[in-house]
Amino acid sequence: MTEFELEKNSVLFTRWIARVWGTGNVVLVVLFALMHVVSPDAPGPTRSEWIGVVFFPIGVGIGLVLAWRWEMLGGTISAASFLAFYGWMVLSGSNVPNGPYFALAAAPGALYLVCQVLSHRPNGREASGGYSTLNSRTHPRSSATSPH
Repeated sequence: MTEFELEKNSVLFTRWIARVWGTGNVVLVVLFALMHVVSPDAPGPTRSEWIGVVFFPIGVGIGLVLAWRWEMLGGTISAASFLAFYGWMVLSGSNVPNGPYFALAAAPGALYLVCQVLSHRPNGREASGGYSTLNSRTHPRSSATSPH
């Protein structure tokens, strides 16, 4: 296996880890939201908490969904929303979540950013499996984006 093939396989593996992990996170958050709708007895978020909810899980989730197609955009939205969530929690004086759980839920966004950087190396060759995330008009298997 050549160095290029190894790099291409690494990018594809990382991309699919991010996709599966991110999809699982989005599905889990949607299920939690549905449970809250079904059980209206639970108290809703305060106005300040709603601002945090916009960043996490909504912003992170939107970023993870967009990253399926646009890795840089989705990964950036996901990472920025995660950082904004923690920034808001600190600025508003709210309890900052302890433990790694929120970071683990946002981590696929960082993996998408890593994939984007690795698949567009300055040597002119793409390690993205022949599919350029920058050229969305070209079929994934066309010769226009082929690494050969």
